[in-house]
Amino acid sequence: MRLNKGHVNKVLYWCIQNYGRSKYAPYPHISYKKFKDHEDQDLDGYYEPLENIIYINSDIKKPEELEYLVSTIIEEYAHYKQSDSQYQKLAEKFDYDDHPFEIAAKKLAKKDTKKCINYLRLFYNI
Repeated sequence: MRLNKGHVNKVLYWCIQNYGRSKYAPYPHISYKKFKDHEDQDLDGYYEPLENIIYINSDIKKPEELEYLVSTIIEEYAHYKQSDSQYQKLAEKFDYDDHPFEIAAKKLAKKDTKKCINYLRLFYNI
């Protein structure tokens, strides 16, 4: 399956239907972006709460593109649902890999990526 904007929108729709709206912000938008900052270059994506945008790294190429895309969007949608101020407080105590919000977001993405891919396959009748 070739990826396109429709797939991204369907994954976002799936997240909205399955996880609901954050109590901290309206529904987010998704945008592709080249991550130029050396600290961000290894990231697949990130949620920017001030802009309410989920950014996907357009430079990263993965062998399983659909799985990568779905997993990244689910993980960043989880961050959209989390309190940014609480995230920042916890970031003072925990490294990135040990941050409870990062662990929870990765766990959610791991748990639900295949469910969302199955939804896409049914939607696109593949």
